[in-house]
Amino acid sequence: FFDKHGVDNYLLHGCKAKSDEHVHIGYDEKEGGICWSHNPTMPPFTCKVEEPLKGTKLGGFKSFIEYKIHTQISGNRVVGRRYKQFDWLHEQLVNKFRFICIPPLPEKQIAGRFEQEFVEERRRQLEIWLNRICRHPVLCASFPVQHFVTCELTDGNNKEWKAGKRRSEKDELREAVWLHCVTFTNSNLSDADITSYIDAFVQQQPSLESQIKNLTQGLVKYLERHTEIYERDIQRISELFAKFQKVLQMDTTTLGNKELSDSTLKVSTAYNSIADLYKTKGSEGIRDFDERIQEYIGLLACFPLILSIQRSASEFIRNIQQRGPSTVSDYNGVIHRSQVLNHVVLAEINFFQKEKVQDLNLYMKTLMHEQIQFYEQITSELHDAAVTFH
Repeated sequence: FFDKHGVDNYLLHGCKAKSDEHVHIGYDEKEGGICWSHNPTMPPFTCKVEEPLKGTKLGGFKSFIEYKIHTQISGNRVVGRRYKQFDWLHEQLVNKFRFICIPPLPEKQIAGRFEQEFVEERRRQLEIWLNRICRHPVLCASFPVQHFVTCELTDGNNKEWKAGKRRSEKDELREAVWLHCVTFTNSNLSDADITSYIDAFVQQQPSLESQIKNLTQGLVKYLERHTEIYERDIQRISELFAKFQKVLQMDTTTLGNKELSDSTLKVSTAYNSIADLYKTKGSEGIRDFDERIQEYIGLLACFPLILSIQRSASEFIRNIQQRGPSTVSDYNGVIHRSQVLNHVVLAEINFFQKEKVQDLNLYMKTLMHEQIQFYEQITSELHDAAVTFH
């Protein structure tokens, strides 16, 4: 796939296409070294995907869910988008930005796609996906993303949307040709240094992806136990205490037995409440954490292709260097363009690593606090029952 993506042609001949696009790669120790520079006119932003609403067309023959997209940049403008428009945006980004990680969309579903629980799950996942795109210093400023989050689209007014859609689809600056838009600030890193940083990530990536998959699989099983086993077993304990309390109730003469009976009922009530907590509070935090780290499986899955192209390009350049400058017409240009490619790959690696640290810190801290609250609520239920005994 080295030739498939046009990298060899870019390295040997560059690109003569003119474009207003410009992407710069800088050097900042705080950002991990080589890093994407923010677009001065369009920095990264966040967005919300809200208010899913079922719509119809073709006289009710076709149904769909439309989501409202709120962003910081559109002057409080709200645009409606269906899943197929998210799918269009994903396709445009994958085709254009071959050397940037574009996470996959949540999978499309046919059966049950209008059920409330599925619609809410899909809304959350689309919001996570879109925020990942809009936080990227390069993607957030790209025309497809800007068109997606700002262009109004209605059945009666779709000319602007279609015009922007055609512009994006006819964009020639995609795959390796897009590298023509990239410049970089010279750093004190040699080509060998940059290659060594990339190689270090090559060693990390498979293990990180594998362990995140293992973690998500474990969390899924744990969630299943919460709702299918723990909740049921705890409800069973509640029922057993309730039956035990009814037997205690039969003794109406022994001193203190009524108080014992009432306290036993409190125990039954406490366990019933705990079962409800396992179904709701205990599952929500773990589910949210699982959704967010599953996104990282999709991000990490983007890297093998990127790294394979970079490795093939490096071998290509080494062969040219071994044969000598006279073997190509623009030797210095070839070397420079290979440096552009290496800077792009390392900038994306460093951006991923920085986001990973920030995200996982937040995700795990949030999970721990939610689990603390969950178990504190369980403790509170048990404490309320315990204090009734004399």
